[in-house]
Amino acid sequence: MDKFEYKEEFVQGFIAAMCFADSPEDSQGEWDESNLDPECLEVIEAICTIFLSKCAHVVAKVPDLSNSDLCHWGSAGADLYYTMVGHGVGYWETDKYPEREEDGAVLGVYLHSVAKDMPYFAPYFDDEEMVIYC
Repeated sequence: MDKFEYKEEFVQGFIAAMCFADSPEDSQGEWDESNLDPECLEVIEAICTIFLSKCAHVVAKVPDLSNSDLCHWGSAGADLYYTMVGHGVGYWETDKYPEREEDGAVLGVYLHSVAKDMPYFAPYFDDEEMVIYC
């Protein structure tokens, strides 16, 4: 498996979660990748690359990963964001990532622990310029 085969979808999920969860309350729905400062996009891509280099093999084991209604690479990217910034949801809270597989593999617990060890990340939504900075 190519660890970065689904990186674009993963990054898009991370960005969508960030815009959904942390954009100014009165402007939700107005923010997306087009609002990202280029340096912020580079930071997000680096974070996702680091995570996928450590975890793509684990994410690929998630049951029903190909079922986009339940779990897909974009939702795994969103769960990285939610877990990293402490939104109370993410890899640990959902049945998408079973604690243990039949073969004994730890999925959600491993993904959660790696996500919590990622670098500090705090986006800033400049609603005057409509730009997201990191």
